Amino acid sequence: AIEMLTGDEVVFLDAGTTALFLAENAHIRPECRYVTTSLGVARRLKMQGIRSFFMIGGAYQSVNDSFAGTLAITALRTLSFDVAFLCCSAVDVTHRSIAIADEAYSQIQKEAIASSRRNVVVAHHDKFVANAFVRTADFDQLEGIVTNRELDSEILARLSSTDLEVILA
Repeated sequence: AIEMLTGDEVVFLDAGTTALFLAENAHIRPECRYVTTSLGVARRLKMQGIRSFFMIGGAYQSVNDSFAGTLAITALRTLSFDVAFLCCSAVDVTHRSIAIADEAYSQIQKEAIASSRRNVVVAHHDKFVANAFVRTADFDQLEGIVTNRELDSEILARLSSTDLEVILA
């Protein structure tokens, strides 16, 4: 996913385990300006020597080591992203949407999506058979999905009937 960047974008890195892996590879595109609500992602960006990153604060959410609430939402509304890399708890191919488990953090993800020119989901193949509580985006709000090669071939075929760019890594 990080290789999708050209190197001069403003990038929102969501909170979640997949975003941690993206942050570990941010050194590939050190010229980008990164924004996150995740403490873990911010730490990894710092460890990668990324000089231009921003941490958005608010009410701490232990479920994903991030910040949410009105302070974080207000900050996100003042920003504009070239791309948002989104994590999720579930990708629902039948209903053509993504969802997360935490209601408080769902508002953060919705604001990031609304503030971004390009929204890309980065999800492990297990997320395509999972269920989650709060829908945060429909497929028509997304440009692509990056997942691992173990994605079930039937699910991959169903994704090919959408307008999403599907990248297997």
